[in-house]
Amino acid sequence: RAAAAIMKRRRRSEVFPGRGSGGEAAGLNDHGDGLDADHPPVKGRSTALEKPYFRLGGLPDPEEVRPPRVLAESLAVVKHRWAADQDYTYAREQLKSIRQDLTVQHVFDDLAADAYETHARVAIEADDMGEFNACQAQLQRLHAAGFRVASAAEFCAYRILFNSVVPPPGQRPQLVLSLLQELNPRALGHPFIAQALDAHRAIEAQDFGAFFRLWPLMANLGACFLDRVVPDMRRGALAAACASFEPTLPLARLAQLLGLRNEKACRDYLERHHGATSEHIVVAEAHSMTDPHDYGRQGASTQWLELRTRAFRQ
Repeated sequence: RAAAAIMKRRRRSEVFPGRGSGGEAAGLNDHGDGLDADHPPVKGRSTALEKPYFRLGGLPDPEEVRPPRVLAESLAVVKHRWAADQDYTYAREQLKSIRQDLTVQHVFDDLAADAYETHARVAIEADDMGEFNACQAQLQRLHAAGFRVASAAEFCAYRILFNSVVPPPGQRPQLVLSLLQELNPRALGHPFIAQALDAHRAIEAQDFGAFFRLWPLMANLGACFLDRVVPDMRRGALAAACASFEPTLPLARLAQLLGLRNEKACRDYLERHHGATSEHIVVAEAHSMTDPHDYGRQGASTQWLELRTRAFRQ
């Protein structure tokens, strides 16, 4: 039964290969600080659930290193604290300390994958892309080795999104292409990965409509990556809308184009970020049974706000 489980895990890991996946040695380069990758594993004896992170200058004292059993409990504590108060300073230090204790003991297994996945997700929520990138590099090796492979598609999608929004714009298409060339073709059909690629294409093509339709629908933590480019995409969508709709554009329609909740949110955005005034935003009124802008409102007299696009552009 154990052999069958190992074979199944290997088959699943082949769908999401990782760079440099070579067993335990591949996992010894994170937070080992000055240690050589070939150092003998330390056998930890500490029972402390929480421990500050310090850079190492040599082999640590085993009394200061927590064994895997204790690290599993420490990781549970960090997860609970993060869910309760989202204190990133605390979570980051504790997760780095856990990763360091795993590294010096040559722990390369499901626990290590869980720790890196946790830190990566916390870093995404905190918009710490540097820490996320360090974690995802290790996760590629862990997932490729067959550990917690069920999460591989989620993190592959994150890598696509990371390379779609973080590097300089000119480098993004090639980085995403290089990532896709490493994947098994079967992985491309996974919903998480397909959705991340749709978002990448929307950003590259400046397809504002597709982008703002996808943004609230992103799986897992995907929207956190898109948040980074929302201001630029919104500015682009506003410029395109003003060029396409003259002489006016209802704010309710503009809100849809900009990924904003409603007319009021659109007005606040225009005033706060683009200096719109009463010269640009005006009240329109129709005396008919149906709103001429087709928002489904019925009545003898209907009012709504419009943006005077030509005056706004000038």
